Amino acid sequence: MRNYKYLIAIMQASTCIQGDLMESDGKTTQEKLFTAALALFAEHGYKATTTKAIAEKAGINEVTIFRKFGSKENLFMEMVKAEAEDKLKIVSHEFEPTGDLIEDLTQVGMWMYQNMHQNSALLKILVMEVNSQPEIFKILGRIPFLAIDRLSKFFEESKKKGLVREDVDTDLAALIFFSFMFRSLVAKAFIGEDVFIEMSEDTIRGLAQLTVNGIKESE
Repeated sequence: MRNYKYLIAIMQASTCIQGDLMESDGKTTQEKLFTAALALFAEHGYKATTTKAIAEKAGINEVTIFRKFGSKENLFMEMVKAEAEDKLKIVSHEFEPTGDLIEDLTQVGMWMYQNMHQNSALLKILVMEVNSQPEIFKILGRIPFLAIDRLSKFFEESKKKGLVREDVDTDLAALIFFSFMFRSLVAKAFIGEDVFIEMSEDTIRGLAQLTVNGIKESE
């Protein structure tokens, strides 16, 4: 199996955007604007967020926003595209079974959990703005579908190695596993925390055990 801690490190370090001057604090002007915009759009929504507020939060002159993007709408869409591109690179990694399904799924689940919770602001923006700006679903909606596809392929590979029964619907298994993780993301985005269960490595290992062993008493 791939080194998931390494993938998480890539995810955390991959926000650097080329083609922009680096500020003294190590962040580019564009990075600062995107970080500020993401936080404000998630908290207040697109309409209520002003370019002035974004500039103030980023510590940048408001004129810079119009010089670089032309409008708040362009800034919003470029931020969404940049975030989506970044996350698609992360979830494109394939998971390879090692032979220990419970341990593999635990590590996959931990990777998904940490990745998802760093993206709770993106989910909130998607839900809040999808009706007024449906094009953002075309951009951000690819991320969960790709994650489910990677999980499905993991189960397919596990089936080929004789680790999963032939009659198992791998797409359904992937969707069920992903949905548990996604539920926690929704709670984090809109409530601030998962109020239903304490998410931890033990919890995710329990999910992995339930996925592999089921609930039926062994004969």
